[in-house]
Amino acid sequence: MSAAAMIELTVDGKKISVPAGTSVFDAARLNNIEIPTLCHQQNEKPVGVCRVCVVDVGARVFTASCVRPAEPGMVVTTNSEKVKQARSTLVELLMADHPSPCARERQSSDCELEALAKQNGRLASRYAPQGTRRGVDESSMSIGVDFDACILCDRCIRGCSEVRENFVLGRMGKGATTRIAFDNNVPMGESSCVSCGECMV
Repeated sequence: MSAAAMIELTVDGKKISVPAGTSVFDAARLNNIEIPTLCHQQNEKPVGVCRVCVVDVGARVFTASCVRPAEPGMVVTTNSEKVKQARSTLVELLMADHPSPCARERQSSDCELEALAKQNGRLASRYAPQGTRRGVDESSMSIGVDFDACILCDRCIRGCSEVRENFVLGRMGKGATTRIAFDNNVPMGESSCVSCGECMV
């Protein structure tokens, strides 16, 4: 079996080589260049929904690096002031609908969104939150769900479906009413959830 073809690109002024088909995010990660993200985990298929991993590849708009394939000769900038400002604004928009501190932050101090917001000085958002609150689901004996803290990153859905193959979680609604739902929109405690905990990773 032949080795994968290698391509060369430049990330933050550093020339690197990666296998063809590697995402820009992974090309950077494999070369110790950190790009922040909220929706992407290495054991799940990238979907680019949070957009926090945006980088500049010289196109008209910034691109989500987790879903953008690296190309030969590509020049990537991950940390310019414009890129950092774009990320900061994205984090601030997400914080507008996120209670702070959320239950996870209060209990374990490891809310990834709030950590990014603190780094960017955006813990208090200037943007108005949506009018409709989604509430809390405490019907499960093992897992509490705070829909108001959810940023629709889909990590729980992909963990449930791709990693565990349980297919309990999905999206429902449109626009501002979009939310995560269990089975056919029943409380978590009444759903087919087996409490594996993959959705909490």
